[in-house]
Amino acid sequence: AKNINKKYHIGRIVTGESFITELKFKEKIIKDYNPHCVEMEGASIAHVAYINNIDFLVIRSISDNANEETSLNDNIIQIASKNSGDLVLEILKNINNN
Repeated sequence: AKNINKKYHIGRIVTGESFITELKFKEKIIKDYNPHCVEMEGASIAHVAYINNIDFLVIRSISDNANEETSLNDNIIQIASKNSGDLVLEILKNINNN
């Protein structure tokens, strides 16, 4: 996505069943898996895609630092939605150009 004017990472995302707010748990996840982020839905999508031999992509906007001060607010949700949408549109443009 060379035309995206936002900071982005390509790499590992860890999926789990918990919203991470405890520093010790966050440090253990980083030590064990070294992910770019933690989220709660991607593994189910990845599993279904994998067993059906379908390529997939998980896009995440980082909304918090996974610590005791973590909370969601409407501004973060709006920014994350716009950034993700912009990235998807740029990816689609690049697919059509190849």
